[in-house]
Amino acid sequence: MRFGRFLNKDIVAGVVLILFSLWVIREAREFAAAAARFRGISPALFPTMLAVGAILLACIMIVRGLRKGRNWQFTFDFHHKNSFLALGLVVATALYGLTLEFLGFLLATTLYALIFIVWMKGAKPLRALIISCVAVGAIYFVFHTLMFVPFPRGEIFSLLLGE
Repeated sequence: MRFGRFLNKDIVAGVVLILFSLWVIREAREFAAAAARFRGISPALFPTMLAVGAILLACIMIVRGLRKGRNWQFTFDFHHKNSFLALGLVVATALYGLTLEFLGFLLATTLYALIFIVWMKGAKPLRALIISCVAVGAIYFVFHTLMFVPFPRGEIFSLLLGE
């Protein structure tokens, strides 16, 4: 069997997504030690559920890629608007992950949602800010207040408040 049949962007993307999801599951298992300090649902539950869902979707991509056969055309067209939108989303997601501990869940997630809504959807900044604040507030209320899932508080507040 030749590997030429597997040179398909759906198959490659599916395999990469499965590997990333397995890494997320492995990292989430380390949350179990932290869960003993908190009451309620383990912090590992939601990342694990998302990773399992991603694995299932990646399997669908792989099957679709196998049916499609060899079709390797991976290009990044800098003249296309969607290319910049996708690149901006990747950069914003990386910055979100890097600043989450420092800024805390509420501030980092609100900024991320604001950037996403303005950049990707083209919404007006004030409207995007209101939507971001309401969405993040609802997420915080449901997961932190009702389900006792701990979120990063943010080192910036300790620095600013002198705690």
